[in-house]
Amino acid sequence: MSANLRGGARWRYEQNERIAGEFVKASSSAASRGAAAAGLPPPRLSPHPAEEALRLVEARGMCDALCRECVQLGLQRGAPDGAFTRWCFTRMMQVSRAVNDGGDGGNDQEEDPVLPSSPVTDPGLVDELTKAGLTPEAVKQVEKMLADRCRTALQRIRGRRAATLAALAPKVVESTEEEKEDNAPDAPARVDDTLAAVVGQRFGGVTRVVHEHHVVLSFAHDDVSLAVSRHHMDRLYNVFFAGGGSENDFIPRVFCLLARYESLQGDSYQAACPEDVFRFLRTQLGVTHEAFASPLNRSCPSLRLTFSSAFPDVDACFGSVGEFFALSARNFRGGGSIEVNPPFLEEVMLAAVLHILNWLQGADATAATDKAAPLPFSFVVIFPRWDDTPAVEYLRRSKYLRATVALSKREHSYYSGGQHRPGVLEQPGGTVSYTNTLIFVVQNDAGAAKWPFTKQAEAELRAAFRQQQVEPARKRTQDGEGLPPQKRQHR
Repeated sequence: MSANLRGGARWRYEQNERIAGEFVKASSSAASRGAAAAGLPPPRLSPHPAEEALRLVEARGMCDALCRECVQLGLQRGAPDGAFTRWCFTRMMQVSRAVNDGGDGGNDQEEDPVLPSSPVTDPGLVDELTKAGLTPEAVKQVEKMLADRCRTALQRIRGRRAATLAALAPKVVESTEEEKEDNAPDAPARVDDTLAAVVGQRFGGVTRVVHEHHVVLSFAHDDVSLAVSRHHMDRLYNVFFAGGGSENDFIPRVFCLLARYESLQGDSYQAACPEDVFRFLRTQLGVTHEAFASPLNRSCPSLRLTFSSAFPDVDACFGSVGEFFALSARNFRGGGSIEVNPPFLEEVMLAAVLHILNWLQGADATAATDKAAPLPFSFVVIFPRWDDTPAVEYLRRSKYLRATVALSKREHSYYSGGQHRPGVLEQPGGTVSYTNTLIFVVQNDAGAAKWPFTKQAEAELRAAFRQQQVEPARKRTQDGEGLPPQKRQHR
């Protein structure tokens, strides 16, 4: 298929196909080795505010260093917009590919969820920096700087993790001489009295200040403060305690959640569809699962959609069922209908498409082998209108494609990836899309029979995207969501 693309896109296609294809293959392998019920990879250790705060500080420092390096090398405007976030996503995929396939990602320590240090070249970053005007030598210098900063940051984070464990449970860290030796290079068991005093406090050292419309959570030891709207705090509170969470754990868990997503240093890749769209997908196409969401930008909880997310270790207590790439048809025993709105990054988009097509092919093949009726599966895939990207090409050529809907940026909107921040939800209709959008309905025959996408359905979908702009005020109060602050309990 790459031969049919323009010259500028062909190289990206070949590189991204390799990365995405290997990632999907490895993720499927990890799913088969996971828990029998969920098919998910083993979770990381429970996060702690002390570790997440430092990770955020390191990520911010790396993002700033990338901009400074690009300026020094001749790019007056610094690094291309979103370059650090895109680099994080791609490197996360590359390392996950190695770890999920039974390796260690090139390191002898547990891989970090955000800042991988494997020395694999990222073709997307190379392409971005080259197009921005850097020479090949300058691009290599930037890559080396990022890799060096990653290694240093990971040493500090691992040291903080060990120090936190030492402060909370010294006997665990100092249980054997072998463990002491393993932690010695970058994770000393001793911790300064200041950190020990902080992490031993209630809420893990996180302080909370409640304002009329938002809540501020702070970890003073690293001078990190994060704000979340009361609307989202209430959502998180309800889900957390519905799942059996404890009062003392809620505040530190919310802080870890906010810090982890803030570490990606970008909101533009995390936008969500308006609630009217989800209501349409739920009632008309039977959608019960969001493939790419987070506890901060998931659909209205009253719709009772399950969701996958990037960071199960911080997201699971707020309802996430794990990573989408670790799910398969066997997680949906009676079939399923899924909304797929991935980060608008070519590598992630292509990986999502390959996973979907493998999913449908596998479900049909299993039915043929078992001589049983195929289970119905349906995917509503939402992409920017990037016609020359491999992900779009794959879908357009797939036998499972049932319909394509094109929306111009003037007729639809999204909710911002930063919707949890104070003030963003003052415009309930969302933000008008900055790009044209393509919506693909991808189904096997059984799925198309169960959830047909008719011309009438297309008209209703277009109306759902538009309606949020026409009637913004009522939408989040219909199901008890978004009530005025004085009508909600202080958290």
